[in-house]
Formats: sequence, structure tokens, C-alpha cells
Amino acid sequence: MKGSRSPRVPLFGGAATLLLGLLLVVTGIPNVQADLYCGEHNCYHVLEVEPTADVAEIRRAYRQLSLVWHPDRNSAPEATERFRLIATAYETLRDAETRTDYDYMLLHPEEVVGNVYRYYRRRAPKVDVTPIFVGTVSLISVLQVRAVCTMSDMRTCL
Repeated sequence: MKGSRSPRVPLFGGAATLLLGLLLVVTGIPNVQADLYCGEHNCYHVLEVEPTADVAEIRRAYRQLSLVWHPDRNSAPEATERFRLIATAYETLRDAETRTDYDYMLLHPEEVVGNVYRYYRRRAPKVDVTPIFVGTVSLISVLQVRAVCTMSDMRTCL
């Protein structure tokens, strides 16, 4: 047929995704999710709120728990670590987009790569790739010219 298009093939098909998943399972990388958000803890349980809690309830719970567990007020050995966990849970749940990503991770823990991507896309520094690209292309060009000069007559390189 004239004008008909062939279906688009995704860049990474099912086989590539399967191989990547297998590689992650074999190398033990799925444990990387333990370092995301509140780690092994559920952020909602840390702040002692329901998943349906609004931002005001989360803020209230954070303030109450931080008064109890702040290291300046509590001399217990676990107070510092507990306060850090409470602060991390609050930072995760107070922002709507981060909370949406966190809720998605709770619902889909098997999507390791996607969850890690969603976590780090908000935390990674924004870098302009233009200088990196120009520098890389320039370096490759210089190396190519040097390789040609060493293989041919030096007079053509001057």
C-alpha cells in the first residue's frame, strides 16, 4: 500500500529488557532500591501517617516526631539516625511529584530500573552536555589526526 508505515520498533525491545533484568538479578543490583527514599522503611510508617494523608497532616506529624527525636532534645544513641529517617520521609512525602514517584515504587517494586531513574532524575545535577559533547568530539578528532600522521608521511600533517 502506498503511504502505509511499518510499525515502529522500540529501541530496546522485550529481549533487551529481559536481558537487562536478568543482569540486574544476577549482579544483585536490585538491592539498590534499599537506598532509595527511606531505604528499607516505609516513609508513611516512619511519619506515622496514612498514605491518604494530605501535606498538612504530613507536616504536623513531622513536627511532632522531630520534637521527640531531634538529637539536641533526645540523648538516645539512635536519636540521630531516627531523626535523619524522619527528615528523609518528610522530604519525600511533602513534594507532590516525589510522593507520586514514591507511591509508584511502592506499587511496582519489580520495576527496578524505572524506580531508580525516577528517583535520581530529580536529584541529579542539571548539566549542560554541550561542552562535554564538544570536548569529546575534539579529543576524538585530535586522536584521529595523530593516528593518520603516524601512519603516513609527516609532511602531509604540517
